[in-house]
Amino acid sequence: MKALVVDDHALIRGALQTVLKRLKRKPAVFEAANSREAMQIVEKHPDLSLILLDINLPDLQLQTTRPGRLSGKINSVFSSPLCTLKVNLLVFS
Repeated sequence: MKALVVDDHALIRGALQTVLKRLKRKPAVFEAANSREAMQIVEKHPDLSLILLDINLPDLQLQTTRPGRLSGKINSVFSSPLCTLKVNLLVFS
């Protein structure tokens, strides 16, 4: 099993990697901080089992037609199962 975590925040990528590595089937987990890095990994590993994608990446242009549905070239680019993420962090001091 191979998984790709795509998020511009290292903290989120690390947390998701930790969760994935605790699965029974220990996946090889790749990470990318932007869509360019993600595409390079997808090209090298077309057999990815899962992609966790932050839909708020600064360099990613997505259009949502309704909740949970993406349109545009994203569907044709990623042939692996795709889970989109939107994470908001609140930090209090």
